[in-house]
Amino acid sequence: MNTTYEYAGVILNAKMVETFIPKLLKSNELKKREDIIELVREYHISNGGANQTKTSLVSAVKNGLESLRKKGILEKPLEGFYKKIIEDQELERVELNSSKDKEIEKKECIYIYYAKKDKLEAQKKETDSWVCKIIYEKKLTIDKIFRLFSKEYSDQYELAFVLKTEKAEQLTTTILDILKLRGRNSDLFNQGFETSPQELKEIIRFIGAKIETFIEITNE
Repeated sequence: MNTTYEYAGVILNAKMVETFIPKLLKSNELKKREDIIELVREYHISNGGANQTKTSLVSAVKNGLESLRKKGILEKPLEGFYKKIIEDQELERVELNSSKDKEIEKKECIYIYYAKKDKLEAQKKETDSWVCKIIYEKKLTIDKIFRLFSKEYSDQYELAFVLKTEKAEQLTTTILDILKLRGRNSDLFNQGFETSPQELKEIIRFIGAKIETFIEITNE
């Protein structure tokens, strides 16, 4: 049993399911929906998730798959079959504490994090957003940021992603301005906005900023 699994003891809904379906699938591999349902069930139970009725699980997975399809993460080439789309090459996905962080220590960066309890509450309510904090960092290296979130902050907070760019402060300001224009509820004192890592990635793509390195954290 995985003691760090955030859905341990929890009945899954669609919002929860869609957070981990992509990592259960290989890019461009066609997978039958029934097989995906079984993959989700096995993954959830093996990590300490609660048993739930077949009807409840099937509904959660079906809705999660359709949500991922609408977001462009999966495609549905045939009825009842799904395929994970190859990820954008600009967004490099690596594991927490990867050796890659040694290569990018000296650049200013932006990192996004949130309280685990806020994300879980949002998923229980089947909503797409929760308070995320967008931090411009010019002193701490990415290696030190990783260590903070894998040790000191690991119980309460989760690091979503870190990006390196020469204009990190300017990009941070632009992201915050767009969130304000979109009417996202904010806690400016704590640099928090009612948003999601997915929306923030979309904003970064929309801005078209020159990102040297993008690291999305996978806490498995």
